[in-house]
Amino acid sequence: MARRVGPGGSGQTDRAYHTSTRGAAATARPAISEDGGRTWSEVMRTNFPDSMSRTFAGRLSDGRFFQVGNSTRVLMDRNFLALSLSDDGAKFGKMVQLVREPTAQRFAGHLKCHGYQYPSCVVDGDRLLIGHSVNKEDIAVGIVDTTAV
Repeated sequence: MARRVGPGGSGQTDRAYHTSTRGAAATARPAISEDGGRTWSEVMRTNFPDSMSRTFAGRLSDGRFFQVGNSTRVLMDRNFLALSLSDDGAKFGKMVQLVREPTAQRFAGHLKCHGYQYPSCVVDGDRLLIGHSVNKEDIAVGIVDTTAV
C-alpha cells in the first residue's frame, strides 16, 4: 500500500500510520497515529536525511517499507531522487539513487527549484511506479523492479 498524507510521505503498518513533515532541520520529522489518523504523536527527531522536500512512502508487496525523495542533508538540494528501503519501517538501511542527471529550467517562476521533486508512487505487484516533477516544468515516470533492489 502506498499513500501520501499531510505535508510529507506516509506509510501504513498493520497498526499505525506514519507521516513525515518538512522542516529546515535537514532530517525527516516523523509522527505516528495509532487510531487511523485521528490523533498523532509529537513530531520526532531522526537522522534520516531530508533536503526539506516532499517525500512519498509506503509498503511494497513483499512487506518492505519504502520512501522516495531527495534524501540529502543539503537543504533544497533536489539534484537526485532516491529510493530508501526498510524491513521494519523504522530503520532504513538501503538507499538506491534513481535519477541524477543535470537539469536546466526553461521558464522562470515563483518558488521554482531545479531538479527532481514531488514524487508520487503506485505499488503494482513487484513494480514500483514513480511519477515526479522535473524543475516544476515536466513530469517524468520511472518503474523500479522491486525484486532487484
